[in-house]
Amino acid sequence: AGYYRVNSPPHLWARLVQASTEPGRISDADLANLIDDAFALTLDGRLSGVILSLARALGIRTAHESTFVTSSYESWQSMSIGLHTLHSLIAGAVLAGSSSAGLIAGPGLELVPRRCVDDLQRFVRTQVIGRCLDPLLAMPPSGVLAGHGAHGASASSLSMGVRTIKSQLEALAPPILLSLASTMRDVRVGVWVLRALQPCFDAPAAECGAIRQIPPDLRFQCLAICASFDVSGRCWQLVRSQLPFAENDPSYRNALLVALARAPTEALLNKTLELTINGTIARPQDLGSMIAMLANNPTVLRARPIVWEAAKAHVVTVSMGGGGGGAFGFSSVLSNVASGFASEEMAQDVQIFLALNPTLNVPDRITRAVVGKIRSQAIWVETYGADTCAVLESWHA
Repeated sequence: AGYYRVNSPPHLWARLVQASTEPGRISDADLANLIDDAFALTLDGRLSGVILSLARALGIRTAHESTFVTSSYESWQSMSIGLHTLHSLIAGAVLAGSSSAGLIAGPGLELVPRRCVDDLQRFVRTQVIGRCLDPLLAMPPSGVLAGHGAHGASASSLSMGVRTIKSQLEALAPPILLSLASTMRDVRVGVWVLRALQPCFDAPAAECGAIRQIPPDLRFQCLAICASFDVSGRCWQLVRSQLPFAENDPSYRNALLVALARAPTEALLNKTLELTINGTIARPQDLGSMIAMLANNPTVLRARPIVWEAAKAHVVTVSMGGGGGGAFGFSSVLSNVASGFASEEMAQDVQIFLALNPTLNVPDRITRAVVGKIRSQAIWVETYGADTCAVLESWHA
């Protein structure tokens, strides 16, 4: 008994990649498992480039489908998680490469150049999600679910709250693609969302009705995309101004907080972080999730170290986040913030900080797990980072 990963010889992977391009050739569940295995094996150093080929294959498969991404929803979910992880790891490696202690130990290493982040984003935009977004962007956000719901259930059944599995997947699929497109800086989604929210800027009012017109399934992504693409801060300010109107609507409030955490510049990220820690925009039960979302901001390259330093500087406040205290609160910070680093310098920083703050009572097993993950990611970057960047660069040669 146990949990197993399945690897294959190179020629079999090539056949599996080819089969993945054809709708229906491999079931959605099997393809999702294949993608999950490929990512795990890539991070374990046993594969190189296969996951990128699978990502491209999934894009081709979806572009041939007539039901949006419904029949490949689980595959896109696995692929999105993996590509977000790879993006975060490469972005972190760019910072780690110039750190004083280097990736493992010793001098800083330029193994992952800054352009590698750009290459990954461009690869996903052009080779993976390209045409898959076209059906979604062809209609306004307020019409997406209504338009695609027709494939799965009648209007009357939807009004009664009865949805088929297919219509549920059609509701869940667009946010996955939108999130991936936003992380990979696809400006088309920024323009698409801005059209829906333009009335909020054309006729400013205390409460913007245009936001409420976006279906709840898409609202949080639309707000987050607007905030993350608008470097002027206009969208960020709009989102913040709506918080008072969401006090009795937890899902809406969460959508607003997600958007604020997607601040597109260091200045706005620092402002959001300050307002979060001092309790202006985040209630005690929101603090832990806001800290995690800010650290995982995909637009600001230095987001994670900025949030980590703030968490250490305000350790008492942060430790009370999430409704817990002490070990519970700061363990969450370790798991959601510090575990994303990829250098020996940061592994040592975590250990030293916890040694100097024994009253936090963070369990040893959590410390070992987080420090171990940081070091394993550093080893992956040093061992395989350059190869991954070379593969990405070759796609654009």
